[in-house]
Amino acid sequence: MKHFPNYPDLLKFFYRHNFPSDLGSPATSVALAIIYKSNELIWPPKFKMSNTELSNLSGERLSNIGRTRQKVLDRCEVGGVPLFTYVDNGNRRAGTYIINFNLASTYSQLNVNLTSNSSQNTPLIDNDHNLTQPNETTTDAETLVNLMQEKWPHPNPPSEVVVKRMIGKYKLSVCVDAMDSTPTDMDTAKWDSIFKYMRKVAESLTPKVPPKVNEEKDAINKLKHAVADYRTIDGNERSRTGATPNALINVMRPYAQWYDRIDNLGDIVGMQFSEYDALINGGAK
Repeated sequence: MKHFPNYPDLLKFFYRHNFPSDLGSPATSVALAIIYKSNELIWPPKFKMSNTELSNLSGERLSNIGRTRQKVLDRCEVGGVPLFTYVDNGNRRAGTYIINFNLASTYSQLNVNLTSNSSQNTPLIDNDHNLTQPNETTTDAETLVNLMQEKWPHPNPPSEVVVKRMIGKYKLSVCVDAMDSTPTDMDTAKWDSIFKYMRKVAESLTPKVPPKVNEEKDAINKLKHAVADYRTIDGNERSRTGATPNALINVMRPYAQWYDRIDNLGDIVGMQFSEYDALINGGAK
């Protein structure tokens, strides 16, 4: 496996896929700390790092490292392929980290703009990594056209205009995934156009759909009410509504995933994850 050459390439990949917006600040810091550590070790295929060191590099609390790292592992992926892999080597032993440089390299070769075009923004380019140079005229669409022509032996190969329409409709990463999944010996004669084919393939690629706003609000309200009721449990082991501690714990149990999805959920509902986790796993006191 070819090691990824430097920071610019990997960071472009990381930000172009909007990982930070999905991760939130703590998990983004953890992801960047893993990248930093790999760079310090000159991009090895795999390396070890303790939770304490990861906490120091990222600024995330040591007590939250496990949960935040899992968020990074789950959400930093493209088409189901993870950017990071972590192997737990047992209690009190440094874990092993692997960065999927091949995944990043594949997508970095497509010239996606990190920010809006501006003379103030100079692209970060590594000349040794065969990436598009700033003064070249190759565009996202042209790059994808070349990829499509390799997989699509059609008498009328897709024009740049058609490809731009597909990128706008399905996003660049989906178009690339569709072409990667297309067999070289596919019978293209039965398709009127590559656009119809792309629509079929793109619809078959099931993206991760973010939770609906009303679903999120419903989860917050139910957990908040359960926590508030739990706080009123008296010496008779009953809340103000007459519920037992175990009954309220069972009400709160399904909402663990929302602590990962909403960074400040603990502040909103009045119960931090550490207390919630101890309660769910330890039962009523």
